[in-house]
Amino acid sequence: MSLGSVGYQELFVKYWLKYDSNWLWTNPGNTQHGQQKLIRISRFSGDINDYNNHNPQMFFTPTENGPSWMPDWYYNKSFPPASFFSSEFFNTQANGSIGYGPTQTFASLVWPSDGGWHSYEFRTKMNSAPGAANGEWEIWIDGQSTPDKHQVKTDVLWVDSNGSVTQGWNYLMFLDNITVAPAPLSEKKEMQIYMDDVVVSTTRLSADIIAPVAPSGLNVE
Repeated sequence: MSLGSVGYQELFVKYWLKYDSNWLWTNPGNTQHGQQKLIRISRFSGDINDYNNHNPQMFFTPTENGPSWMPDWYYNKSFPPASFFSSEFFNTQANGSIGYGPTQTFASLVWPSDGGWHSYEFRTKMNSAPGAANGEWEIWIDGQSTPDKHQVKTDVLWVDSNGSVTQGWNYLMFLDNITVAPAPLSEKKEMQIYMDDVVVSTTRLSADIIAPVAPSGLNVE
């Protein structure tokens, strides 16, 4: 989703997710890690209509795809609950080239495994000036601010002293990609993820938790 070339200095994204009740990250005998990108919030400075030469999904080449924040669910066999995992790409040069920042695992915030609807809220804020390490990202699960439902970072250097912070966040990819290995390929196992009520805003919306419900009164004629 493109939000226009200028973008926004601070951006909020909210949606609801429901993972299939039989969701498995991997089978007990497989040590492969599982990963689910929840969203990619980026700044894209290329021509979004010229896909052949300007691809907003690429990193490093061309050099117009940053900064970018990619929060994930991450499963590691060493700690069975899938935990929150944050990846940051920085805009580190005046020509827009990208630097890969630290990735962090926050084991206190774990994947909801009950098969129900859960609210996800994301916030990104550009640093106030090039080289000022005061950029931010934040996530809430089900609108809560407790450690098991909330993580925040306030010292992100999205753009270093060689770049510009004039252009804001302007490009979103929802759920992006996923790596899971719950069964051999030959079994053709299927699992579903459902998404509803996507909202993008410049201010945080109400934290009221009203899960999506199926429409009523439908019939086939």
